[in-house]
Amino acid sequence: MTATSFSVVMLAAVLLAITAIAQHNGRNGVFERIFLGDYAIDVVSLLGEPDSTRNCGPTLYWGGDHKPLGANNGQCVVEYFYASSPGGWSVGFDSTEKVVSKYAYVSP
Repeated sequence: MTATSFSVVMLAAVLLAITAIAQHNGRNGVFERIFLGDYAIDVVSLLGEPDSTRNCGPTLYWGGDHKPLGANNGQCVVEYFYASSPGGWSVGFDSTEKVVSKYAYVSP
C-alpha cells in the first residue's frame, strides 16, 4: 500500500469514527427527551424505527443500572432496541404502547 493510499484509508476511518460518535451523542440527547407515559409513536418519531424488538427483561430501569424502577410484573411487554457505538438504548412499553422504562447501555 502506498503512503497516499494509507493516508486515504486512515482519513476514511477517522471520519467514520467521528460520524459514529456524533450520531451517538445526538441520539443520546434525544433519548433524554423520552418520558414515562410517552407513546411508542412519539419514541419512533424521535429515534426512528428500532433496530430490533424483544421481550422486556425482569427488571424495569430508568436510565441505567443505577436507576432501577423495580421488578417487571408484566407491565412491560415489548422493548425497542436502538444500537449505537458505543452502547445503545432500549425503551420498554406496556400493552397500550406507553413508555414504562428506558435503559442506556454503555460498552466498556
